[in-house]
Amino acid sequence: MSKRAKDRGGRRPPHEQERNVKKVEGAFVFTVPGRPVPKGRPVGGLHHTFRTPLRTRIAEDNVRTSALMALKRDGLIPAAGPSMFTGPVDVFVTFSFAIPKTRKGEMLQNAGYRITRPDLDNLVKLVLDGLGTLLWKDDAQVARIFAVKRFAPGQPNTRVRVQAARLIQMSESWKRIEDQLPPLDEVVWMYLPDIGQPVIGCREMVDNVSWLWANAHGAFWYDKEAGQWRADCESDDDYQPSHWMCLPKPPVDLAALEPERWPR
Repeated sequence: MSKRAKDRGGRRPPHEQERNVKKVEGAFVFTVPGRPVPKGRPVGGLHHTFRTPLRTRIAEDNVRTSALMALKRDGLIPAAGPSMFTGPVDVFVTFSFAIPKTRKGEMLQNAGYRITRPDLDNLVKLVLDGLGTLLWKDDAQVARIFAVKRFAPGQPNTRVRVQAARLIQMSESWKRIEDQLPPLDEVVWMYLPDIGQPVIGCREMVDNVSWLWANAHGAFWYDKEAGQWRADCESDDDYQPSHWMCLPKPPVDLAALEPERWPR
């Protein structure tokens, strides 16, 4: 190590750090294993001092550790160099809880969403506090948050997607996911904000107790007898659409219809 490097404590100069930082192209995604934990209230101590509960500190460390492991996996440099996101940021979080062995009927009535505690805002706050300034310079850069609290098959976990914010203008035909979900197994247009493109997909049941978003990788066709679109869809937790829209019905072949059934 050179004398100049020793004077800097072994750290690279800023211009060398910049060359070793790989900026995110698209979205940065990572998963925190384990049951989602909400942000706990500060606990009072002696002399009117307050401290963060141990359970909260451990959960925040798990979030940061999972993000750091994903950064190394993707060949990204964490906070040692310039922040990866310098402008407004969109954060998508999916909190997946284990499917309860009882009251499955009640869960299905709520479309698979978990409507009991922990509260969604406290779950989101723990994730953001756990990340700290690892991905951005200031928490104020988080411009939009899209969060879901649901039951899902498999092990409980927290799925986080961070990307540069996009200003999206949708026509009135598109419905926001947070306002209305598409019917189960109905093939629709789904807008995926992480790629900025609509895709064909659906919301399909998994193990008859929960549902996942699914993308139609193969062909899709119109079932004339059922009067609806069909598709070979593949479900995956990676799909997190923000909007959806019904597919239009195909043109009607009037020559194949009796005259009395012609549209008027």
